[in-house]
Amino acid sequence: MHLSSFTSLFSNRNYAIFVSGNLISLTGNWVQIVAVAWLTWEMTGSTLWLGIMAMAQVVPFVLVTPWAGVLADRYERRKIIFLSQSGACLTALTLFALYELGILTIGVLFAVLAGLVAWFWFDSQALGVVIALAMIINLVVAGLAGTTIPLILDRSGIDPAVASSVFLTTITDVVGFAAFLGLAAWLLL
Repeated sequence: MHLSSFTSLFSNRNYAIFVSGNLISLTGNWVQIVAVAWLTWEMTGSTLWLGIMAMAQVVPFVLVTPWAGVLADRYERRKIIFLSQSGACLTALTLFALYELGILTIGVLFAVLAGLVAWFWFDSQALGVVIALAMIINLVVAGLAGTTIPLILDRSGIDPAVASSVFLTTITDVVGFAAFLGLAAWLLL
């Protein structure tokens, strides 16, 4: 293949725009994949969590690929590309903001990735946001309840090792369910 054959491809304006946009998109995608892996390693030092996060990033693409072709045939491609790229940008900005605010934990990172999975799996950005936010709310409540319940039980003269798990499980179940349903009613209805 001659160099002139390669450069002649870019003489078509639409092709040049497509390749340039695709190059920018894929570069951003790979930067995000590397950043999530790096953050996971820095936060946990665990190869298990590194594998879980890698799986959480790849599985949506494997599962969504068969339906992506159907969507591309049924809907305007420009709109699909705009929405998917906007969502990817929003995810990257959210991860950056959480990191800069110092509140990014492995649980929050996993919640954001679970929200992405839900978004792509059910083709609903709002559902992805609801799931991610409900998981983050439940993580915060579990952390607070997990530290305060044993202290309250100890002051009450009850052995925290025996009674904490029942209270903690009940609180996280109720709050998680309520957070999910409340956010779903607020954002989806």
